[in-house]
Amino acid sequence: MGKIFFELEPVQNGGQNHFRARLQISDALKATPVGLSEKAAEIEHAYKNTIIECRELYRKVRASKRGERLYLYWDLADKIYHFLRHTDQVGFFLNYPDRHLARDLEVTSRTISYLLTFRKQIADKKQLDPAKPWSYYIQRSYRMRKRAKDYFT
Repeated sequence: MGKIFFELEPVQNGGQNHFRARLQISDALKATPVGLSEKAAEIEHAYKNTIIECRELYRKVRASKRGERLYLYWDLADKIYHFLRHTDQVGFFLNYPDRHLARDLEVTSRTISYLLTFRKQIADKKQLDPAKPWSYYIQRSYRMRKRAKDYFT
């Protein structure tokens, strides 16, 4: 069986914010019912924790000085990247991750896209040059995408 596509919607329960996984009915019918609700609950919990940690990291990013900001951006991107890898490993695929994360982190979809591209290109924090600003790495990823596009056209 392939991946189970899902979306996460914010819900209020007793004054607390939670997230509910919504599965596509066609995938849910094909899936083995044993453990499906437990896996969905695990994803909901992991997503909530990821959002809480990412909000805190983003708050630190906004308050940080230039030198440490780059490392905090990498940590933020790494949290998101690992959540998406985790969902993939348990057989789920988040539809439109940039939209979900942008909504719940209150940033733009473009920021999420930059973060994920940044994390995919820089696998280890030790590869970062603290003398270069975050904008350098954004422009670098843009240049790399443009070169790849030009190469294939």
